Amino acid sequence: MDWGLRFFFDLMIGLCRIIWAIGVKLRLGVCMVYMLVVYLFFWKWYCANTALADGILIALVVLTAISWIATLVLKIKKWRMLKRADEANRQYLETMK
Repeated sequence: MDWGLRFFFDLMIGLCRIIWAIGVKLRLGVCMVYMLVVYLFFWKWYCANTALADGILIALVVLTAISWIATLVLKIKKWRMLKRADEANRQYLETMK
């Protein structure tokens, strides 16, 4: 294999690994697997049912966004609860003096 082609291949594999890691961290792994499987193995079905395939992908992305929002809401609730508990502990310690 030519040196330049090998370098390009290694670069593309590395880039794919980085994109995959970012996608999984953002919980987009299912969407990425769906896109990969549909576009590589079911491309005839995709061409015949473009609206349905795109609708499924959009639904997956929306579900991912809902999970992001739910996680954000839970983290805010936890932060507020810890803040209230810290304030209650501070007040309790002041009354103990």
